[in-house]
Amino acid sequence: MRIIAAVPNWNMGSSLIPLLASLSAESLDGIYVLDDASEDGSPGQVETTFPDVVVVRGDHNAGAAGNRNRILPFLTGKEVIIFLDADMELKTHNLRKAVRGSFSIPYTGIVGGLILNADGDAMEWNYGFAMTKDNRDAALADAYSGRRQVDWVAEGLFAVRSDVFRKVDGYDTRFRYHEGQDLGLRVKQAGYDVVFDPRICARHLEIDVRGAARSREWSEGRRLFYAKHPGTGPDVKRLSVADRSDDAAHGDDL
Repeated sequence: MRIIAAVPNWNMGSSLIPLLASLSAESLDGIYVLDDASEDGSPGQVETTFPDVVVVRGDHNAGAAGNRNRILPFLTGKEVIIFLDADMELKTHNLRKAVRGSFSIPYTGIVGGLILNADGDAMEWNYGFAMTKDNRDAALADAYSGRRQVDWVAEGLFAVRSDVFRKVDGYDTRFRYHEGQDLGLRVKQAGYDVVFDPRICARHLEIDVRGAARSREWSEGRRLFYAKHPGTGPDVKRLSVADRSDDAAHGDDL
């Protein structure tokens, strides 16, 4: 089993370079930077600083889901891909061993890691269950308690078998938000387990490059998810941008 890392990047050169330095020390079988038409010079900086890293340059901004799919032509079906957002600080040492151990259990398709927020505490939504109204406090309290089966994991830090990723045709490129929830459900529908394993850990530096587009993309992804997966949440007909604050106040994880 080959272990490779794929780092989606869009204008995050300041955090991307330290992350690549950490990954380069982990004896992985390959590191790929999936660049979503960055304008900060980071692709060239990576090529100069890390000649062994493969930079996959996108000719247009495809969004989070479309950009992650740029790894597909490089897969043989015999890898595990570790996806890490470019604004992550790797906390797990001997990452290769941790990932291999987590995928040693049959039928494991996706393993999500523990993401800490910038303050070092567990992120609220590291994983979830079929996009229903889960108890957020319980999920947060459980984040350190060990490996468990879930329905989806946060897309900022997770690993996936490449044969499974190809089998489900990667990400649905229509999503620019909530793409991880959709991927998790489709992997489970294909007959594989989705698990959360806090032995794989990184700290999210929380660099915001989406800006004002975040709220709109959040709402669009929400409507798309519920339209695609009926029965997992509220009636898609009632959703609008204005619903976001109301739904968040009621604890809805989408």
